[in-house]
Amino acid sequence: ANGCQQICTYSVDCIQNGNQGPGSNPGKETGNGNGNLTLYPNPTNGQLTIEAPQLTGQLVIVTIQDARGRRVQRWQVGEWTEAPQTWSVDELPVGLYIITLHGADGTTLAEQFIKSHR
Repeated sequence: ANGCQQICTYSVDCIQNGNQGPGSNPGKETGNGNGNLTLYPNPTNGQLTIEAPQLTGQLVIVTIQDARGRRVQRWQVGEWTEAPQTWSVDELPVGLYIITLHGADGTTLAEQFIKSHR
């Protein structure tokens, strides 16, 4: 009512696939500083591939939040597989997002990704 709005921002530290320096493996981001969560391509224009082998065999809840912290997608994977898993994020508007994986054992992995134009 007073013309003010609340804006929340998030920061996620990333390394590039365990390699040093930018550009060593463009488009493939790993999160949490130790390579536990890998997303590619990043930026993506529709399909996002996720690797999180330490969650293999677990029930996993996947959530995607926009840059303002609003949950825009949520789904459950009955049993996470070691193989890379690909999902469509085609319906998301262009922007910055954070994907979070919550494993049944309490493991939580998060990484940011960019949805670009098609």
